[in-house]
Amino acid sequence: PYMDVQQRLGVARTIEEVVRFSATLDHYRVALPGLIPPLAMSLVAIMVAPFAPRMRWIIVAQLVFVALAFWLSLGPVPLSGGQPLGWPGLYAVLHNYVPGFSALRVPARFAMLFFLFLSVLAACGVAALERRWKMAARSLAAIVVGVVVMQAWPAAFPLNQPLPSAGLAAPPDYLTPTPRLPEIYRAVASLQDDAVLAELPFGDPCYDLRYMYFSATHRRRLLNGYSGLFPPSFLARQ
Repeated sequence: PYMDVQQRLGVARTIEEVVRFSATLDHYRVALPGLIPPLAMSLVAIMVAPFAPRMRWIIVAQLVFVALAFWLSLGPVPLSGGQPLGWPGLYAVLHNYVPGFSALRVPARFAMLFFLFLSVLAACGVAALERRWKMAARSLAAIVVGVVVMQAWPAAFPLNQPLPSAGLAAPPDYLTPTPRLPEIYRAVASLQDDAVLAELPFGDPCYDLRYMYFSATHRRRLLNGYSGLFPPSFLARQ
């Protein structure tokens, strides 16, 4: 799909835009307290790998995947404190030479793969300890999971905040999410499946975000929209 959009619309992200949406060493430092337990278990896995033939290649593979995901998440120009680290950016190879990648802009999402592979590597460390000290290893695993969950516990995230739209009134009540679908959208949901909507005011990001929210309930096609990419047809309508 990315390649199709890229070819049809000529989408190409600049290196500067991709760098802006890359992870940095500063992000990983912030996450470090929660990373210490799985990193410690991963170190155990690496230490026992030479003596565990059945797990050796799993550990080696996860270690490679962890390193690659970390490196790719840093984007085309790895940064720390806003300054280049002087490392080559592995993501730059994908951006410059692999079809479709020049249309993507958020290398930081590779961090999800970093955490995924790190968890498998840490599990190998726990499994190695469990063979030797079963109860202690299980208790240690519970502590590791508890620390990670505490570190990753979500902060309060306010929803439905008023978003300012220059020159426009605040969104009316019928655009406020409620347990019951607003009357206007109950009417929209009764339209034929091939109906296409155009909501006004058109092209204002704050309004369009709300229209998209309600489109998830009425499921009718919508001329309005919001994304990290605006095709020429949308800009012409706007």
